[in-house]
Amino acid sequence: MQIKDIYKAKLLLNRVKKNSKRLIFMSNEIRVGFDYSHNNMLTFEASSYADFIQFLFASGYKLGKIEAGFYSSEKLEEYDVIIMSTPRNMELNPIEIEIIEDYVKKGGGLLIVSSRGGDHLNKTNLNDLCQKFGFRFESDEINDSVNYVNLQKRPLISKFRPHFISDQVHNVVFSSACSLSVLDFLEDDKFLRITEIVKSGLNTWRNRFDGTDWIEEDSPKIPLLVATEYHKGKVVAFGTLSIFSSLNREYGFAAYDNDVVIANILTWLTTDVIGEGKVITVDLSLDLFHWADYLIKEEDWENFYNHVDLFNAEIIRTVDNFVNKYHAISCTVRTKRTLYLNL
Repeated sequence: MQIKDIYKAKLLLNRVKKNSKRLIFMSNEIRVGFDYSHNNMLTFEASSYADFIQFLFASGYKLGKIEAGFYSSEKLEEYDVIIMSTPRNMELNPIEIEIIEDYVKKGGGLLIVSSRGGDHLNKTNLNDLCQKFGFRFESDEINDSVNYVNLQKRPLISKFRPHFISDQVHNVVFSSACSLSVLDFLEDDKFLRITEIVKSGLNTWRNRFDGTDWIEEDSPKIPLLVATEYHKGKVVAFGTLSIFSSLNREYGFAAYDNDVVIANILTWLTTDVIGEGKVITVDLSLDLFHWADYLIKEEDWENFYNHVDLFNAEIIRTVDNFVNKYHAISCTVRTKRTLYLNL
């Protein structure tokens, strides 16, 4: 078992919801850069996203603005993750696309967010960047005729592929969202692995622009959120800005588990944890947790590593050797605190 650098960190309260407390490990200061150079909608100053921005500050993230475009590799490397909400009426320069791709190759995290209609309605070329990472946004708007929140254009999703990002996520709302498609050439690229974490339901339909007209068609089980591992870096993409919204608790940041999935995305993008594999929850003794917690707080790393075998043995005993089948495990103690381990 390897304990990653995320254990060399302060404990931080990430969220309190439904009578549970969840803690994550964040190493030093994690810097998040927001794209401000392409008429982007998601900004610090927009009151409609106040809850999300407050969450970032409360979680200890250090925020910055990228206002001069993506023309400097050195500037991008100041950030652990970059958030790019869809450009409006502006296109990315080919040089910017090349520099962003290189940033991810070297280990950077990238969150790409589109919205209804994809590149067509937003009048941009975001897909020229996305195809570097194995996917593209579709020019459509997703609806669900059965599982939705008040309006069919607000599908309620309750099934997820097991992944770090979907841990403790039970329901999310993808309001006014476009879908994604995964490109076919992925098998030929050994440095790219893509996971479809969220898909639409069986009763999904969409309005899609076919190049000439908008057409209605059934669209069950199409990708809505993907996670890509590209060389040393990671990319997450989905097609709704409404998930960050503070304006409506039926579909925005505070709706269902929308805040949980966003928190998980940022943690996955900025820490060295394995994403694939089934995530399971087991109970550990409270004494064991406090023992490990004490060693972490005292930064007695050498002593901590010497006792890792004992820690691992307790986990294996608790789950009756079930752990060995999976790459990732979420170990929740009776206080509802969570450790993430790679086995």
